[in-house]
Amino acid sequence: MTIALLLAPLFNYLPSISYYLIIYTMQFFEVSVCSAFFVFNLERRKHFIWYLILYFVLAIGLIFLFSYLRMLFNDSTLIRMILTFLIYIFAFGMINLLFKSSMVMNCTITIRILAVRELTDAIFNIIILLSGNDTRYTIEIVPNAGNYVNALLYDVIHIAFHLTFALIFNSQLINHEKDKKLLSQYGVLGLIIVSFMCVIKTFVLEYEPESYILYILSMVLIGLLSLCVLAMQYFILKGRDYRQEINLMERVLYFEKKQYETVKESIESINMKCHDIKHQLDNFQGKLTTEEVELLKKSVEIYDLSIQTGNQNLDTILYEKQLLCNKHQIRLDVLADGQAIYFMSDVHLYTLLNNALTNALESVSKVEDSSKRLIGFILRNQDQDVYLEIYNYFKGGVIPSDIEQIKTTKEDKNHHGLGLKSIKHIVDFYHGTMDIKVDNEKGMFFLKINFPKNKHSSH
Repeated sequence: MTIALLLAPLFNYLPSISYYLIIYTMQFFEVSVCSAFFVFNLERRKHFIWYLILYFVLAIGLIFLFSYLRMLFNDSTLIRMILTFLIYIFAFGMINLLFKSSMVMNCTITIRILAVRELTDAIFNIIILLSGNDTRYTIEIVPNAGNYVNALLYDVIHIAFHLTFALIFNSQLINHEKDKKLLSQYGVLGLIIVSFMCVIKTFVLEYEPESYILYILSMVLIGLLSLCVLAMQYFILKGRDYRQEINLMERVLYFEKKQYETVKESIESINMKCHDIKHQLDNFQGKLTTEEVELLKKSVEIYDLSIQTGNQNLDTILYEKQLLCNKHQIRLDVLADGQAIYFMSDVHLYTLLNNALTNALESVSKVEDSSKRLIGFILRNQDQDVYLEIYNYFKGGVIPSDIEQIKTTKEDKNHHGLGLKSIKHIVDFYHGTMDIKVDNEKGMFFLKINFPKNKHSSH
C-alpha cells in the first residue's frame, strides 16, 4: 500500500488507468512480500539476481498491462477473474525460475502463499469492519492519521501476519520436498480451494457496494477457506510424519528383536560352555598348581551369569551389558526387581534397555576418572507405579534437559539419534512417562521412567 501511494503521483500522468495501477501494484507487492517469507529456505538457481531483476521488470510490465485491460474491458468481472488467475500463475512461474526445487514443490508453496495472502487480507478486513470502518471505502486504521501513516500500518500488519504464518507452516513443508505424491495430492486439493476463493472474491467485489452483510460474510468465508487450505496441508503432512515415525519404530523393533534373539542364544551358549569348562578344570588337579587352577576358574567366572533379578529376559540384557562394562573397566551397579517389569514384551524390554544402557556406556567410556566410570540401574515397584532409573557420568559439555534438544554425537546423523525416540515410543506404548535430569556441574545424566500399574493389564 505504501509503495502504491508513493507511486500515485506518477500514475496521475495516466489518469484513465491510475486507479487500476494502484490496485495491481498493491497485489503484486503483497504476493512478492508473502512469497519472500516462504522461499528463503529454497536453493537458489545460478544467476539468481538476474532472474530477480527480470521478475520485477515483468511485474511492472504486467501491472501496466492488467490496468490497461481492466480499463479497456470496462472492469469486466470475467476479465478481473482471469487477471487474478494470471497473477497466481505468474507467482508460480517465477518461483520455478528463481529456485531449484521441483515443480510439484513450487506449486505447493505457491498455493500456501496465496492462501496466506488471502487469509491475511480477510483478517485485516474483518478487524477494520469490527472497528466500525467500512473497508469498501477506506483502509483508515488510525483516524485522522493521514494516508501515508495508515498505508504504512496496513503494510506492517500484513507483513506481520505473513511472517507469522511462514514461521508456523514453512519448515514442515520443506521437510517433505521429496514426497512428490503427497505434495501432488495436496496441490490438487489446494488448487481447487484457491480457485474457488478467487471466484468468490471476484463476484463479491462486483456486488459489494449493494450489500454490507454480503461483504462481511464473504470476508469470513474467504478467511475460512484460506485457513482450510493451510490446516489441510498441516494435518496431512503431520499425519505423514507420524506414520513415517511409526514405520521407522517398527523397523527398529524388528531389528532389535533379531539382535535380542542372537544375543540370547549367544549368552546361553557361553554359559553352557563356561559351566562345562569349570567342571573340566577339576581334572587338572595335580597337573597344575592350585593357584593356576583358581586363576583359570576366575577367568571363566567373569562370563558366568552373575545378575539375578527374577526375570530371565532382564538378566540376559543386563548380562550382555555387564560384559561390555567389564571390557571397558566400567562398573555396572544393579538394584532391580525383575518381576516389576513383567508386563513388557521381550522385544520392547530389550529395545528400551539396550538403547538406554548403550547410550550410558558410550558416555561413561569417555570419562577418565575411574571412580566415575559407573552406570547405575534401578528397577522397583514404587507406590502405584513401576520405577526405572538409569544414571551415569559424562565428560565435558552441557547436555540439555529437553529430550527434543538432545542430538546424537555420531557423524552419521541420518542413521543415529533414534535411541531416545525408540525409548519414548515404548514408554508411550505402555502409557508411561519419561523424564531426563541433568546435573551439568557434577556431570551426571539421569533417565527416569514411570509405568502406571493400572495400565498394564491390556498388554
